[in-house]
Amino acid sequence: MSPALVAGLCALGLLNLVSFAAFGLDKRRARQRPRRVPESTLCWLPLLGRAAGARVAVHVLRHKPAKTSFRLPLSAATVGCLLRLAAPAWWLRNRERPR
Repeated sequence: MSPALVAGLCALGLLNLVSFAAFGLDKRRARQRPRRVPESTLCWLPLLGRAAGARVAVHVLRHKPAKTSFRLPLSAATVGCLLRLAAPAWWLRNRERPR
């Protein structure tokens, strides 16, 4: 594997850990009642490349899994993240190659 690919995968893993930690922090704050992490922040995290961490946090921490007003934007953000990550691969595969 190239060093750039390894660095990119490590960065993506770190970003997903940050997302998981944000959901965990909000879950802990929900129990203790201080100021919480805004839902808009939790929904934007997947758009920034952190969809896996957000999805794992929702299932592992059981954080807002039944709240439709949160689940729908999170799902849309996850799809947006996947499209954003797939676009460069699609472009590289379909570009015209020099002859």
